[in-house]
Amino acid sequence: METKKQNIMVYAALILMAALSFSNLLKIEIDGEILKPAGILVILGVIVFFVTRDSKTAGLDIKALPGQFKNKKAVIFALIPIINGIVEVIVEKRFFPEMIEHVKGRVSFLDPSKIGPLFIELVVLALGEEIAMRGFFQRQTAKHIGTVPAIILTSVLFAMGHFTFADPIIEILDLASIFIDSIFFGLAFKETDNAWFSWTSHFLANVLVLTLIYFI
Repeated sequence: METKKQNIMVYAALILMAALSFSNLLKIEIDGEILKPAGILVILGVIVFFVTRDSKTAGLDIKALPGQFKNKKAVIFALIPIINGIVEVIVEKRFFPEMIEHVKGRVSFLDPSKIGPLFIELVVLALGEEIAMRGFFQRQTAKHIGTVPAIILTSVLFAMGHFTFADPIIEILDLASIFIDSIFFGLAFKETDNAWFSWTSHFLANVLVLTLIYFI
């Protein structure tokens, strides 16, 4: 009975997370501010991950992290989003500054003038997204549709969860970049079954990109 209840919870959470990932398209406004309800899917995913996971180390094992850096394939997958982010910002600063302004708007809730709180926010946000999207959503959907389709589906939803209303070309390019990065976060997670490992890539990519955007 307990397993049946957990399965129902998992399926319900997967469906709700998929729906929430597209909720930013609704353009819900309160007092002129556009709400981004897609962020709720991260909270939901984290909660259900801890409630339903198979064991205390399934999908999230910080003790295994050091040894997993010996996995060359996983390390390559983890490095690609970091390198991609650096190259993108350098090119965009020189040739496509509109994209830089778009990214600043998308992460306007972060305050680059407060380094300490910013660092903590980046740690928590990236870890929450990795637990929810890789540790829970990708891991659970892979059981039913296979790993590669699960990574692609997770990445589509992950990208759509970052949707904001902007110039269509800029929006498409931004979401495509997020989608590609997510594919490699997903591959890194596939190799390690550890959201801490994919978090390392996600966190470092975010830190380096924001550093290049705001401080260099």
